[in-house]
Amino acid sequence: MATNPWAAAARMTPNELRDVPIFASLADGDLRWLAARGTETTLDSGAVLFREGDPADAFHVVLDGELRVTKLVEGRETEIDLLPTGSFTGDIGLLIDFPHVGTARATQRTRLLVRKVDQET
Repeated sequence: MATNPWAAAARMTPNELRDVPIFASLADGDLRWLAARGTETTLDSGAVLFREGDPADAFHVVLDGELRVTKLVEGRETEIDLLPTGSFTGDIGLLIDFPHVGTARATQRTRLLVRKVDQET
């Protein structure tokens, strides 16, 4: 497990993005824009993508694999969401400038598309 989940980042191609349900209806130009600005990364099973309270600074799409999102409730880790292939996270925090409400951890080797907000538009 890498300590920096972005360390092995790589760029995706527009054709790879077309197979992702959330992007299936995008025009070729939009897919090229996203491919040029998004980054692909892979998390090993058990690796944490973000922790509860971390600033929401990216939009994440699960390309392959699964994320388990948990929250501390009365001192116990409680599952609040399970994000399979094709799911996404980070959108609400970005829209309302709010930190992550839970911790996202890969349940298996998981490939993600990441679009950081501090990247150029």
